[in-house]
Amino acid sequence: MIKSVMPLLKLVVVADEPALLFSSISSAEGYLEAVDVENGVYPIAYDPTGKIYRLTTNGDHVVVEADSDLPADPDALQKVLFKLMTSRGFTFAAFPTLEDLIVLAEQFVDDW
Repeated sequence: MIKSVMPLLKLVVVADEPALLFSSISSAEGYLEAVDVENGVYPIAYDPTGKIYRLTTNGDHVVVEADSDLPADPDALQKVLFKLMTSRGFTFAAFPTLEDLIVLAEQFVDDW
């Protein structure tokens, strides 16, 4: 497994990019636009464990909150990160683990 010295990735926001990567919830809330959240551009977010976060708005502000009603979905997060990494030109001999994908994704945190 690839090791990371200090984890940077705190939130993966699913989008058509196929995802945006953030170092904090507050950076995601500050970067994302409320109109895009309202129009469904960002349907869901995950933390590195697969815990699900919902994106809503409060006026012109984006609010990102953990969804305690839904169980974590690390498999869905793994698929999102795999799609992101392959869109960035990475190739894999075998389907990578979630942990390895997170380490690779960390180099793109806050890189839009």
